[in-house]
Amino acid sequence: MSIAREFIGRLLLAPPDEVIAAFEAVSPADITDSRLRRIYSGALASWKAHGMIQTSDLFSDPGDKDLVCALVVEVPSVLSLPELVPKIQREGRVAQVKGLAEEISRQEDPDTALQLADLRVSELLSKAVEKDNSPPAVWAKVQEKAQRNRGKGSIGFPTPFRELTRKTSGFIPGHLWILGGYTSHGKSFVGTEFVYHLIQKGGRPIIFSTEMTVEATLLRIAARHSRIPSQRILLADMLEWNHKAVDEAFALMAASGLKVYDDVYTVDQMRLKAKRDKAYWENRLDLVVVDFVQNILGEGSVYERMSRVAIELQRMAKDLDTCVVAMSQISNESARNDSDLLGYKGAGEIAAAADVGLWIKRDGEKLDLLIRKHRHGETGKIHLQFEENFTRLTEVSGSNALLQTSNR
Repeated sequence: MSIAREFIGRLLLAPPDEVIAAFEAVSPADITDSRLRRIYSGALASWKAHGMIQTSDLFSDPGDKDLVCALVVEVPSVLSLPELVPKIQREGRVAQVKGLAEEISRQEDPDTALQLADLRVSELLSKAVEKDNSPPAVWAKVQEKAQRNRGKGSIGFPTPFRELTRKTSGFIPGHLWILGGYTSHGKSFVGTEFVYHLIQKGGRPIIFSTEMTVEATLLRIAARHSRIPSQRILLADMLEWNHKAVDEAFALMAASGLKVYDDVYTVDQMRLKAKRDKAYWENRLDLVVVDFVQNILGEGSVYERMSRVAIELQRMAKDLDTCVVAMSQISNESARNDSDLLGYKGAGEIAAAADVGLWIKRDGEKLDLLIRKHRHGETGKIHLQFEENFTRLTEVSGSNALLQTSNR
């Protein structure tokens, strides 16, 4: 069985994460057989349109149905899809080099042959699909976004807090937010408030928790909605109307399509799962919450790992065209003497990569959300009131905020 037949047969049976990774790595040009290339192109188009491979999209020519059935039935169980990807890439690259040699050999003028060789080799060395970043293309995209945002009052999905939305213009797609704070100062609670607000307003969020379980994360959201502490929910210490409120909270989360992952510890895995979920939601994803940065796995020293994670999170936000909010511990230097320095634990690159850098300052049930960095607008302070039992944060505004500030 040829590598291409085995690759496509395995692709049609593989789990979604492997399928996305394969589509990102292998282009139709890597498939040298024209019939198999047609099947692969149909699968890729189907995935982009539906978030899954619909077999009906693969049958564009007579005989395609029999070929697809044969590919699935014949596929051996020796190599996995990730193991086949580099093999099909190499096979495609060899075929392209051979074709290039033939194309160059047909050129009679040596200078023309050398120029053609230089151009084609550059194309072969870069497999990335380049976006059209010309000024007219960018201006067209800006006008399209402006039309969608007309009358909304914010560029991105609004935050739960009016002043934060005013200053940042909401969760802007492609932006990275880093939310820092001391241990047990409420980073996860702020993240919960962000997510709860989104699902209430019809948004599509994803949570990657490297610290809490899925159950604990969902119970926090249920406590926020029902105003019943999660411990009471677990102890069944509730009246009948309390049960209804908790049932309503879980129904709200189910209706929103909320995804929570507690077993994903690398940015690349997060990106693939988020990309898959976004495809399932018809290319809709409004927020990705990562809780928290220092638990993300990687190689090298803490500094090397955190430096790489910061850039990968930034790249994930751009690739998904979605706002990413990542929780981070505060660096020791920033923690000393309550410094005004914006420093997240592990590497300065974390702050450098952020479009919005937030810092939580907490005093009992009073909490300030400080915008220490904003690449595109205002900084400042948002006063919040904290109800820990119910995972609830409310904005303190006007005279109440002034009174709260003067009492500190």
